[in-house]
Amino acid sequence: MQGPMVQRLTKRVKGELKEVLARAFEEHPMVAELGGGGGDAAALVKALVGFHWGRDSLLLHGIRTDQGLECVGLCVDPREDPSPLALIRLAWDVTRAAGREAVGELLDVERRKPLYRERYLELVMMGTLPKHQRKGFGRTLLHTLYEEAVREGYHGIMLVTDRDTPAFQLYRSEGFEVEREFRAGEQNLCWMRRSV
Repeated sequence: MQGPMVQRLTKRVKGELKEVLARAFEEHPMVAELGGGGGDAAALVKALVGFHWGRDSLLLHGIRTDQGLECVGLCVDPREDPSPLALIRLAWDVTRAAGREAVGELLDVERRKPLYRERYLELVMMGTLPKHQRKGFGRTLLHTLYEEAVREGYHGIMLVTDRDTPAFQLYRSEGFEVEREFRAGEQNLCWMRRSV
């Protein structure tokens, strides 16, 4: 039996992508830390997706079953600077979704991002619908993202995650190493990377 197949997605899936990510992050500790439950998860996901949507380096991948899109990944080249308008809109949207303090916490995460001489692809968000979690969808998607990063001339993948979530263990088991650890509110976050 063949496992889940990853496909490159186009921007036409924006609504579906936001829905998968919102449902995947409903119970995430960082969402609770930034201000709440399911409604806030959807608003925060919408803000983050909107922020990255206009970037030239945006890469979208997903796993689709007969029931629809089940697992998605959103990546960008971290060396591509967002427009000032995108930054203003992100601050506005996050403030509306989770309060002014949340903007400061998101900026703190960004300030702590390691800078490398080599190009790394940044995995901004990856999420799987709850009914498909722990079935290998995220791992399969991660393998494809890594292979694509190498093909596109990146030196590997970097990401930020919460140490106290299953995602952290997944990334460790896939060869990602912790580069920088820090606290954001009550969360133990770390920047990780996997090099070629």
